[in-house]
Amino acid sequence: RLRACLTEIRAATTGHSASREILEAEHIASNLLRYLDMASGNEFNVRDRAMFDNLEWQIARLPKGTKVLVWCASVHAAKAAMPDTEGTPMGRYIHDTYSDRAAAIGFSARSGSFGRPGKTPTVLDTTAQESLESRVFASDGNTDDFRYVDHAKLARFGAITARALNYRQPQAANWATLLDGMVVLREEQPLP
Repeated sequence: RLRACLTEIRAATTGHSASREILEAEHIASNLLRYLDMASGNEFNVRDRAMFDNLEWQIARLPKGTKVLVWCASVHAAKAAMPDTEGTPMGRYIHDTYSDRAAAIGFSARSGSFGRPGKTPTVLDTTAQESLESRVFASDGNTDDFRYVDHAKLARFGAITARALNYRQPQAANWATLLDGMVVLREEQPLP
């Protein structure tokens, strides 16, 4: 019944004058229909395409030349999917649309824990010495809490294991093909 109602809303708003209220109703109905589509088993692709479409909708409402910052999980910011996966991250759509006018900056951590507020945190496995996170904090005497790894340095690492896209399971990848830079925390802690 909800799908039928949303479909009726979209049909009723299509082709009408482009008032702000009509455009918003059509956009909200489309988003809710996408949300229902996520139950189809293709959740990642549906979600990330919807996130990109929402971004485009917001950008269209801003003055020309406005700078935009999108804060999301690194897996959604990536410029390409991980090898051997079929998902298309929002960052891929952004990269295809904006090319070098956009940058995908990922986040990772060498140690600590992660989780959602109010939930028991998950302790990060200690990263192996050959991981990107460990190599970034290799003994150079620097005690900073985080490091920024630019695109050139990511490229110099080549294929290396990191957890930027999946904290539960580090993955080997050429991270320069996925991200333009990475912020690596020495120790991550979730909000209480």
